[in-house]
This record gives sequence, structure tokens and C-alpha cells, in this order.
Amino acid sequence: MTPLAIGQLLGDVIGTFMGLDPTRVVLKDENYDAPKDMGTYILIEYEGPRIIGIGSKFQAASVTESIAMASHEQFTIEVISRDSSAMASFPLVLLALASIAATQAAEAAGVAFFRAGEPLDISQIEGSGAQRRYRIPVIVSNLQVSTPPAADIENFPAEEILEEA
Repeated sequence: MTPLAIGQLLGDVIGTFMGLDPTRVVLKDENYDAPKDMGTYILIEYEGPRIIGIGSKFQAASVTESIAMASHEQFTIEVISRDSSAMASFPLVLLALASIAATQAAEAAGVAFFRAGEPLDISQIEGSGAQRRYRIPVIVSNLQVSTPPAADIENFPAEEILEEA
């Protein structure tokens, strides 16, 4: 599963559990636009992968190679508001990630959700206005499998020997 698809899955699970409008769950990229009103919104940011291992297996009968990569995709989920509603809402994100619906959605997608540490209250760090921010680190275990066609050894070009003059 791609990191973008995992981020969307996290957003769907959290948004559904909290009953949020889909526009209140934002995947952070270089062009994201945060809501300007006072209400709570969720910001999901991809922090990058931590690759656990890569393996390959060649099937001679079908002349294909299966390559698998196991990784922990690291995300940060922030619960943000310009009033105190984020303070009441951030425990709901923790409940959403631990819910049966989240487990079922993750299993259907072939991933697993884990909280990677304690939630942080970073409201005081902002320093500009009365914005409330709570950060929750999340790890998503992911297994990607690719099966590109492999070239058989007999299909390589003939060897060419060059002689130095």
C-alpha cells in the first residue's frame, strides 16, 4: 500500500469515528490548505518509511520474480483548533485508532496501526494566538509486494568480446 493510500485510510478511519466532515481531515503536502474557522480539524503528515527488510523470490516456471518490502510507515496525526475543542477531541483519535472498525479496515488493506509514543500537547510551542495542537505519532506496518517480469538468462544479449588494438 502506498503512503498516500495509508494516509487516506487513516483519515477515513478517524473522520468516520469522530463524525467529521471529510474536509476537516487534511493530508499534509506542499499545497495543503488548513480550515480557517474555529472548529477542530485533523492534519495527517507522512514522516517517511523505516524499512525492515527486502526479499525476493524467483519462480523459474513462470519466469517471474516476487519482491517484497516490509516497512514501518511513520505518520504524525495532529488535532488542531483555534478554540478548546481540540483538547476534547484528541482522545477520540486514540480511540479511533484502537477501534474494531480501524482494525478491520487495516486488515482489509493489509496493514496494521500502532501508536508510536505518547500524545504531545504542542499548543504552547506555536506562540501565535490561541491555537490548540495535539500531536500523536503513529506507525503503520506495511508489506508491499511487486511482481515485475524477470528476464530469463537465455534472453540476455550475446556476449561481445572487444579486443584492444
